Amino acid sequence: MGAPDQATQAQAAHYRDLDGLRGIMALLIVAYHFGIREPIARWTDGVVTAAPFSLAVDFFFVLSGLVLARSYLGRPRGMAERLGERIFRLLPVHATVLLCTIPLIALSAPDRSAAVALGDAAPRFLAELTGTIIYLYQDWPRWNGPGWSINVELYIPVLLAALVPALWRLRREAAFGLLALLLAGQGWLAWQQALEDETWRITRGVVGLSIGGVLYMLLEQGHLRVPATRWFLPLATLIFAALILLCSPLPLLGWGVPLLIASIVAVGTRSTGPLGNRFFGWLGTISFTLYMVHVPIWNYYQHWLDVIGGGPLVMTALVALAFGAAWLLTRFVEQPGMRLGKRVLGRRRLALQPA
Repeated sequence: MGAPDQATQAQAAHYRDLDGLRGIMALLIVAYHFGIREPIARWTDGVVTAAPFSLAVDFFFVLSGLVLARSYLGRPRGMAERLGERIFRLLPVHATVLLCTIPLIALSAPDRSAAVALGDAAPRFLAELTGTIIYLYQDWPRWNGPGWSINVELYIPVLLAALVPALWRLRREAAFGLLALLLAGQGWLAWQQALEDETWRITRGVVGLSIGGVLYMLLEQGHLRVPATRWFLPLATLIFAALILLCSPLPLLGWGVPLLIASIVAVGTRSTGPLGNRFFGWLGTISFTLYMVHVPIWNYYQHWLDVIGGGPLVMTALVALAFGAAWLLTRFVEQPGMRLGKRVLGRRRLALQPA
């Protein structure tokens, strides 16, 4: 899931509706992992059986690319500082959630001692925390499925930022041509619903971040103008949800998903509608931690499914638990980590200044 950098906090008023929409997209992904596709299949009499709700992740990538391009153009800095920002922004939550999944290892392998299980877990923990590439060559299931996007968000923006000055100098026609090429590539991925393979996931992240960056430059340079709106984002969100459902029986519609996401993000930079209210703002604030923590909660539930049982009350309790855990992570892990990063990187900038 896309996580904007620290500069987003100062820009929240400008992108308030998009912050709220980020929360709604996180809810779509939670619903997907909590089994919403099964009741939808029943309600549609089997017409919609495999709706690709995880396409909502592409929204996070595009929005993240846009706010990161704004941040890097507004205050250019070196690669080391950019990487430091991403580390303090992403890894505290990622590491905390991974640590909370470790007991599942012992629970899932009762024939092994806890010491052996934890010994085997150490290299897995470090590999999953710090890099994706190893998973392309190892038959390792992820402890926390959403963690795949963290590694894309951690490294790729730092590398893409090096291209921002060159992209800024592109002629208008070349910039629009690049955007069209990126949208076509992302459309192909959505059409193929290439979501499970790790390589294609990384490709989705790179392309989505690039779309967001090019969008911002076109908007900032005045080559792309969008109207100030109030109701576009709520209506476009409903269209987006409908498109995801229809992609199941009509996969060709996936070609339209990236264009719709790009339109939503572009228009959202000037939107002042109901998605910017306090509730949706709060939902956007916890969206990253909600995205990261909901799958481990679901996995624990699946382990004790025979004991706990199912039903609407249990599902409601799981959703409430996910929201509570997300709020705690935001309040006591994510935000302190960002504040620590500002202090550490601020001192580093002072130390590097000439006397």
